[in-house]
Amino acid sequence: MNKPILFHLKLIVAPTLVDSFVNLLENISENVSWDVSENPDQDIRIDAFVSNKETLLPLTQTMVVETLSRALKSYNLPSPTALSIEEIPEKNWLLENQLSFPPLEIGSFFIYGSHFEGKIPKHKLSLEINAALAFGSGEHASTKGCLLALSSLPEFIPQKGLDMGCGSGILAMAASMFFKIPFTAVDIDPFSIETTKENLRKNNLKTKVSCFQSNGYVSLKKEETFDLILCNILAKPLCEMAPQLRKHLRPKGMAILSGLLKTQSQEVIEQHQKYGLQLTNRIAIEDWETLILTHE
Repeated sequence: MNKPILFHLKLIVAPTLVDSFVNLLENISENVSWDVSENPDQDIRIDAFVSNKETLLPLTQTMVVETLSRALKSYNLPSPTALSIEEIPEKNWLLENQLSFPPLEIGSFFIYGSHFEGKIPKHKLSLEINAALAFGSGEHASTKGCLLALSSLPEFIPQKGLDMGCGSGILAMAASMFFKIPFTAVDIDPFSIETTKENLRKNNLKTKVSCFQSNGYVSLKKEETFDLILCNILAKPLCEMAPQLRKHLRPKGMAILSGLLKTQSQEVIEQHQKYGLQLTNRIAIEDWETLILTHE
């Protein structure tokens, strides 16, 4: 049997290419993060992690490079300005994951990893997220913003919700528990769907949240509508999917949009205003912003 292997990719790319590279890397890696700069001309560093821990199939640095090269051609992207690939020693994985994922209290929610052995607060809605699946664990400012946005809507009474680009499923699960409603969770990435299904099982929410793969809204029923739509993705796809969001959002429904920088907020707001959505609140955390919009 092959041993688990983890590779850390560090890329330097032009600022205009960050969204495209992040989209690419999210489809071939397990976790992606990137720097933020106030200088619009400064190159940006992106970090991504690739492993074989799910399949235990052979994985080498050469194979990682070849996979990246094929993806660049598929996305019609140039090579990054700089690239380094480092193998991370296996013995540090679990400990580093656990140390980097302490329990989180965010708004009405308590998020914890499977390694947590402390006391779960009774006054919070608790969710267990596998610490080995670091993305979508609630630590990122955009996910925090969404959880705070949900917590700010106790008077809102939706009947049905959608999590577009569900990642780990954390937002669909949180919203389903908070509002006590059925939720649909979709993502283009099959690994995200498997991760969401596992987290649904851990939290006894398989009957509350349905989960399936979809490229945007393509796999949804054409006439299906929701009272609440969550989208924690990136600014560019948020803008591109604005007309579809409007189509699937019921009158008086709400949309929570995140995954965007403060500098990108106005563009996202204006694009959704074209389709009849109005900004009702915004939550800023560090350089990131979460928007709450209403379909009037």
